[in-house]
Amino acid sequence: MVALAAGQAHAGSAQSLSPSSIRLAACSGSSSQPTGKSTVVVLDAGRIDGASEFGIFWRIVIPLSTPGLAVLGIYTFMEQWREFLWPLIVITADELKTLPVGLSIFHTEFRTDYGVQMAGVLLSVLPFMVVFLLFQRLFIKGLTAGALKG
Repeated sequence: MVALAAGQAHAGSAQSLSPSSIRLAACSGSSSQPTGKSTVVVLDAGRIDGASEFGIFWRIVIPLSTPGLAVLGIYTFMEQWREFLWPLIVITADELKTLPVGLSIFHTEFRTDYGVQMAGVLLSVLPFMVVFLLFQRLFIKGLTAGALKG
C-alpha cells in the first residue's frame, strides 16, 4: 500500500508561482481601482495626512490589496495541491508520493478501482473546501473588486 503524503511540498519545484498567478497578481492591483489616477490620489492623501511611506504601505496599500492577495494565495494553493506531472517525474519513493500521483495507482490499463479512487478524490477535495470556507469573504471580494458599474 502506498502511503500518501499529500501535504508535503515537493523539493526542488520551481513552480511556486505560475504565469497565471503572476498575471493575477499584476491585475489585482489595478482591478480594484479602474484608473491609476485614483490610486495616486489615495496615496497622496495619505502623504498629506502626514503618514510615512511605511505607514502608507501598511495602512493603505495592504488593506486595498488584501482581497487580490487572498485570491492569489487560494489559486496558488490549488495549483500546488493538484500538481501531478512534476511529482510524478521527481518522486521515486512510494511514501513521498502526493495525492494525485497516489490516486493514479488505482487506475491501470485493465482495471480501475472506482470505490477507492472516489474516496481518495473526496479526500483531495476537502482541503479546497476548507480553504474556500475560511477565506470566502476575501475570495468573493477579490473576484468582484473590478466589477464596477459605469
